[in-house]
Amino acid sequence: MRFLGRSQRAFIAVLREMGISSLETGILVPLFSFNLGVELGQITVATIVLPIIWWLHKKPAIEPYLTPVCSVLASLAGAYWLIERTLLS
Repeated sequence: MRFLGRSQRAFIAVLREMGISSLETGILVPLFSFNLGVELGQITVATIVLPIIWWLHKKPAIEPYLTPVCSVLASLAGAYWLIERTLLS
C-alpha cells in the first residue's frame, strides 16, 4: 500500500471498517467495483451533457451569455471546494 495516496488508504480503511472486504475477495473487488461505478456514472453524465453543450455551441446568440455564466459557476464551485478542503477541514 506504499504506492497509494493518503485518500486511497483512508478509503480502504473505511471499507475494511465497514466489513466490505473479506478474506476471499480482499479489498481489490470492492475497490474495483466502486471505481467502475464512478466511471460509469461519469460516462452517463457526459453522454447526456455533451450533446446539449454541442447544441448550445451552435447557437451564436446564446454563447456570449452562456460562457460568462458557466465561467462564474465553475469559479464558484472551485472556490467552495478550495475553502472546504483547506480552511474548513
